[in-house]
Amino acid sequence: MCKTIKAPLVSICMITYNHEAYIAEAIEGVLMQRTDFPIQLIIGEDGSTDNTRKICEKYQKKHPEIIELLPSEGNLGMMPNFIKTLQACTGKYIALCEGDDYWINPNKLKKQVNFLEENEEYSLVFSNRVVKIERNHSFTQQRHKKHIFTIKDVISGFVPSTQTCLLRNYSSINQTLTKYLNHPSGDQLVGLACAQLGKIYCLADSTSVYRITETGVWSSRQNSIQFSLNIYNKLFKNILISEGCYNKYYHFVGLGRKLLSFYGYKVIIQSPPSISFFKKNISIFCYIIHRILKI
Repeated sequence: MCKTIKAPLVSICMITYNHEAYIAEAIEGVLMQRTDFPIQLIIGEDGSTDNTRKICEKYQKKHPEIIELLPSEGNLGMMPNFIKTLQACTGKYIALCEGDDYWINPNKLKKQVNFLEENEEYSLVFSNRVVKIERNHSFTQQRHKKHIFTIKDVISGFVPSTQTCLLRNYSSINQTLTKYLNHPSGDQLVGLACAQLGKIYCLADSTSVYRITETGVWSSRQNSIQFSLNIYNKLFKNILISEGCYNKYYHFVGLGRKLLSFYGYKVIIQSPPSISFFKKNISIFCYIIHRILKI
């Protein structure tokens, strides 16, 4: 069983808004962790209009030694709530899990803590995961073919799966999130901040479930493919330039990978119109060369 909230080694940052149907499963995934070190669960409840807060309060009263509830008056929005909740995490390490996802491996935290304790050159460890589509209750295993990731991968569009992450509690992560408060992808910023400080490792285990729902931040967006491309091609590029780590080649590699993943080879003549014919071709070319050379 988990130890007391006092002087936690790991803080779990859980933001939630209108997750009435899912939040209990997210909390139970934390409570089932088998650890020999103390943990705390910080729940940032962002003024839900359903029964999410009541469910969180019930769990907090039952497990006050582990759970701390941070309710918002009104709705702060995802990024401000994320920053507020992250700032309340006092552990040496921080695990992330949003209120509509959940953990399925009781040894998740223990394995990840052991890895970071033994490998100081790594700033973040994540894992493979299961993707669940709520509409038809289907499950798909999502596995990474490699284990070690660096800043080059992040520039190329790699984002560690949020609900599987354990990272070192660097003050610079909150600084990065605050600096780019209006950026819509907090997990992309976390990946960038951590990659600037060390390598990122992927465990082979599947530790978590990522839900695709009709109300999720990403899955509910209209034309989410175009939205994702725009974030990477424009917004994230500007952040990379601002942080002094932009690399044109690796950014083209990432854009080529995304274009082929979303559209296939039809992208050259069909879509998306916001990206020029030349940029589509050079990006796809760079991606193919990158795959051949595996650099």
